[in-house]
Amino acid sequence: APLHQIARAPRSSAITMEEIASLPLVGLTAWQALSPHLRPGQSNVLIVGGSGGTGHVAIQVAKALGAKTVVAVCSTRNVEFVKECGATHVIDYSLEEDVIVALQNHVNKDDDGLCFDIILDCVTSGDPNDARYQYPQRIRNAHNPSIVVPDHLYQRLGGPWKDWISAGLAPPDLFSHSW
Repeated sequence: APLHQIARAPRSSAITMEEIASLPLVGLTAWQALSPHLRPGQSNVLIVGGSGGTGHVAIQVAKALGAKTVVAVCSTRNVEFVKECGATHVIDYSLEEDVIVALQNHVNKDDDGLCFDIILDCVTSGDPNDARYQYPQRIRNAHNPSIVVPDHLYQRLGGPWKDWISAGLAPPDLFSHSW
């Protein structure tokens, strides 16, 4: 790669090699989820799980791509972190009785008529344990038109936990093909 495309961590950096090695995966995931759809200066982005690996990078990618607003959902201990990453507003799910009501309240008090056109859900996977949050159904619910625009994009990351485990445990099948 050309030298101007290579990032180097300063020698005194507190970031570990493991952390550096993880950036391509979460960075590309965030980029691929947001870049084709985000309209600079117009898009209002909601990131559920804003303090996680992909979520905190997605906040920064959304800001770098010119999102009008980036609202992140996270817990109390991560509120300052996601603000430092560039979140315009933070919904603290551990303080809220209902995240959806908190989102509606935030949207309703915004003078510009903020509705989300891109939702990146880094929490809800295909796992039945995640179904208890019901974020996809509740955010996209027709009774909540104040949260999303009609032609919004809802991106969900992940799949069933069994797929994650089998992907990590299954040895590669290098010799089954006849060459």
